[in-house]
Amino acid sequence: MKTFHYSVVFALCSWIFLSLYYIKITPPPVRNHDFDAHLQYSSLIWDQGRLPGPQEGWETWQPPLFYLIASQIAPESPHHVYGVRLFSMICGGMSLLIIAWTLRFFRANFLTITAVLLLIATTPEFFFHFTSYSNDGLASLLGMATVSLTYFLLANKYLGGKFQGWLLLLYAVATTGLYTKYTVAVPVSGVLVWVGVKLINEREFRRRKVLISTALVLSFASLFFWLYFHNYRATSLIFPSNIPYSETILPKIEFKEALLPKFSNLFQWGSPYVDGKTNYLAYFFSSSLFEAFHPGWWLRNNYPLWLTWILFGSRLLILVMSLIFLGNSGNSISAAGLILWASLIQLAFLHFYPIVLLMNFRYIAWTWLPWAILYCNLQRAADLSSNRHFKLSVYALFFLAISLQVGFLFSLT
Repeated sequence: MKTFHYSVVFALCSWIFLSLYYIKITPPPVRNHDFDAHLQYSSLIWDQGRLPGPQEGWETWQPPLFYLIASQIAPESPHHVYGVRLFSMICGGMSLLIIAWTLRFFRANFLTITAVLLLIATTPEFFFHFTSYSNDGLASLLGMATVSLTYFLLANKYLGGKFQGWLLLLYAVATTGLYTKYTVAVPVSGVLVWVGVKLINEREFRRRKVLISTALVLSFASLFFWLYFHNYRATSLIFPSNIPYSETILPKIEFKEALLPKFSNLFQWGSPYVDGKTNYLAYFFSSSLFEAFHPGWWLRNNYPLWLTWILFGSRLLILVMSLIFLGNSGNSISAAGLILWASLIQLAFLHFYPIVLLMNFRYIAWTWLPWAILYCNLQRAADLSSNRHFKLSVYALFFLAISLQVGFLFSLT
């Protein structure tokens, strides 16, 4: 237990130090999607003491929870934006705690938990995601919490009278997630499908699985009040959004090219960034490391391109190996299933709204939790292997990626 605490404290201290450094060197609008629109939403709440209508601003169609919180963080101070960015940083730290808490179910050792946490915490996209003025960080935190609580309720068979309290917490977390951003519907529906499959295939603890499913369904039902009273009554639409207008101003893509790129554009891996990428897997992976930002003003740094390629290659190799060594573990298979579910939902959305930016990893960033489970499984496979060189290679690969990611962060200007 002590080694678990040491690994968590070390990872959290590293995250706090590095994220504070990043916030200090980065002006608020940089690497922040729709910064002005998010700021406008919370400003309207503070200035007018009410929730704005769905079409009063670029982002006011979104659920209100993040903006209600942001509007109360030093609203009249010149440091308001930095205060909200610190709140996002706290969401990042809590996400790491949730990942660590989940990995504890799998009895991972100190070195494994530390390596996995640092690999995720030093990812450039993790910094961009959890230091921005937007609802992305809080939404990802609550999505991870929903998945983690479901793992906990399924793994702990003998909770006794405490089960009802944990079930209520699951409902509260899922509901607040949906009131933060609609994308949280993906992890909530994903665990709902997962529990449903276990309910069909497993005979034991069926009542518990029914209660978990009921809590998740009720969280969706609780969103009705917002959808009807805020959205439908004002616009006659259940889900008003800025997507129809976005289609007229943002780069578009043919859906079939996202799945099977044209022969003339097969070289999707010509840059470690999202430059020119139209294939879903290529765009998704690049944005999971460096966001959907291009070199230049958004990703201005002094990092040598060849080192960026080594970072890109090491992370790609870790990802591929994690899938190869998936094994027969129910936990790793369920984690892979959640990742697949998220990607299928994202592709389905892309089919109806073929905008390149919708392939961005940030919309399903909560999958850092199931990816952490797969990374943990890879480390376990290395620990159990009789091949000493394989074990050392896996740990060396993690160390290389973490070191290069920290170097990338310090190169940003």
